[in-house]
Amino acid sequence: VYTTWTTRGGHIKRVAATGGAAETLTRFEGYYLDPTVTPDGSKVVYLSGPVSDQLYSILLDTPPADDPDQEAQAPGEIGGISPPSTLEIRWMPATGGPSTFVAGAQNGRRPHFAAEDSACIYLTSPRGLQSIDISGYDRRTHLRVTGSGAGNNPPAAEEIRLSPDGARAFVNLQGRHYVVPVPRAGRETVDVHVQGRGDGASVPLTRLSQEGGDYLAWSADSTT
Repeated sequence: VYTTWTTRGGHIKRVAATGGAAETLTRFEGYYLDPTVTPDGSKVVYLSGPVSDQLYSILLDTPPADDPDQEAQAPGEIGGISPPSTLEIRWMPATGGPSTFVAGAQNGRRPHFAAEDSACIYLTSPRGLQSIDISGYDRRTHLRVTGSGAGNNPPAAEEIRLSPDGARAFVNLQGRHYVVPVPRAGRETVDVHVQGRGDGASVPLTRLSQEGGDYLAWSADSTT
């Protein structure tokens, strides 16, 4: 599944892994982000918000109006502005149809799942790795990872993504990538503070590379 975008709004679409024609799942144009399929394949969970909240984003690489080769109303890229805080978590059937409201995203992004549990949605938020039941209840913060910086408010991880088996998490922090084990702490939030190489952190860290990267994802078996 993936999202599209024009200045009028976009859709969530799906296409077979083997290729073929795309199928539109959403009924109305809107502002959609981060669609993901539940482990049981029955639902698509995503974030959505009003189109008007995103129209002030910078349109990059938009072809000039007198360019005969430009595609009609097809800006090259959207960037420069973070998504607004008015986003909602929603789901719809994997075959398309009406959407169901779960809860406000509260600045959470990148919904995903773990441990074959289709009822528990995990997100990265400024408060850390959070989860919420797909019915909209039981919002919890499981893991908070912070780096080093000036002042009393150290920078938080830009992304924390739980592995499919729920045992480890990928962390994107200050342009560096780590893998951390996720301790079983009941309803308590586990705080991890990373300084330097991370040798003194409260849980063992594995640094993945000297440089950062984008669009990282876990393999289905959680080994890579």
